[in-house]
Amino acid sequence: MVTFAVPLLLDCFEDPFTLRARLVFKKYFHPARVKQLGVRRLASALLKGSDKPMHAGLDEQVYAALMDAYELYGEQEFLDFDALSDEMTHEIEMLEQEEKLLQMLNEKIYALYEHLHPSRNLETIPGIGKTLAPVMFAIISNPGRFSSTEGFRSFTGMIPGRSESGLMEGKGGKMTKAGPPSIRRALYLAADVARQWDPQIAKHYYEQMVLKGNQHVKATCAIATKMASRVLRVLKEDVPYEIRDVDGTVLTRQEARQTIVENWMVPDTVRKRLRKKK
Repeated sequence: MVTFAVPLLLDCFEDPFTLRARLVFKKYFHPARVKQLGVRRLASALLKGSDKPMHAGLDEQVYAALMDAYELYGEQEFLDFDALSDEMTHEIEMLEQEEKLLQMLNEKIYALYEHLHPSRNLETIPGIGKTLAPVMFAIISNPGRFSSTEGFRSFTGMIPGRSESGLMEGKGGKMTKAGPPSIRRALYLAADVARQWDPQIAKHYYEQMVLKGNQHVKATCAIATKMASRVLRVLKEDVPYEIRDVDGTVLTRQEARQTIVENWMVPDTVRKRLRKKK
């Protein structure tokens, strides 16, 4: 709706869901009214709209975008901005209401997770925080039901499938995707963060991209299986996770990050070469 009515307005914000951006959509979406208001009073309103610093020139950018729409459409000749601004206000209010409901639900979920997993050792694994830990714990529930790490990996569906016939067997196929999609999503997201903080995970990711020539998504899926092993072990033993170097040395979070920067960062040239879209 913003792109349709005020084409240049979204370019003013890096994130269109900040408090300041929402204020513009909610109260200053009508070009004719903003023209009457003037750039100074608009600047004052934007400044009060959030406690975060406002980048220089934002008020002028927003005003110019709205004036561009005013010149493009006229006052009410082609578009009914009274109706559009009311609809935009309703959309933002519904969005904010839904966010409040989601926040309440997330708080209930996390409280239940804390009750069932009081040690919260899952959150000691790099890449797993307050959002992903309850997802993983809810799906795994009783880690003892998995007799082996391989069994749990198969359950997640993040292992390559096999094609077999009476005469031949093919390995290295597509992921089986046998388990719940939510556990695969959680492991993928966790792996993408863990490769930046866990040297052992970072080494596997580096090898996948640099030595094997796998694109980012495929490399991340490969290291997600490593994350699955860590998750199961931490839950089974109920002990905090220790970040270790590739030789087994225990590291602090800062030391681990420094090790990755020095040894296991994938060069930009490799990333560009492996990108599908050029």
